[in-house]
Amino acid sequence: MNMRGLRLILVSLVAIPLTGCVEVALNAATFAYKQGDRPTLRPLAEAGDPDAQTGLGQTYCCFGPGFSVWEATKWFCKAARQGHGPAYYELGRVYSGDVVRSISPSAHVVGRATARRSEALSLAYFDAAAAQGIPNAKTRADAVRKKLNDEELALARQYSANPSGAPCRFSQVFPDVKPGFRPAGLPKSE
Repeated sequence: MNMRGLRLILVSLVAIPLTGCVEVALNAATFAYKQGDRPTLRPLAEAGDPDAQTGLGQTYCCFGPGFSVWEATKWFCKAARQGHGPAYYELGRVYSGDVVRSISPSAHVVGRATARRSEALSLAYFDAAAAQGIPNAKTRADAVRKKLNDEELALARQYSANPSGAPCRFSQVFPDVKPGFRPAGLPKSE
């Protein structure tokens, strides 16, 4: 074996165990950054400001230590009930299974593989966001639309007719999932 190959093996033997430490640090950094906005956003959100409600929802979204999909959708829904495009987009993400807002690569892999989905609802929310010109919403809606069968498309059209009246909070969409639920392999949620 040449010296370059030996160095690669040695670096790998040191780096692989450290990736777990890096993952913990990335998740902690994401949580610390996101929760820092909560004290500022909460009074505005409670007063009914849809931008603040969406922003507060983003600080809770969605899985991992200190995050709560229940709290996130609670605030996204309050803003969506006011017709707020960015909230529709965030709900589209949640119900498409895009529930990890961490920079941790492994959290994204695990989150995508284990997240609950309601594709018809996701499509309705992405369409509502796209109608308001929210960037990427049309692209996301088109990607979801391609995956749906006729029955799911009909349900999505029904939701799209009145997106502000569509099921919204995580507990409404998935009543069988209780608070504290966490996909396998992800750290415990709040």
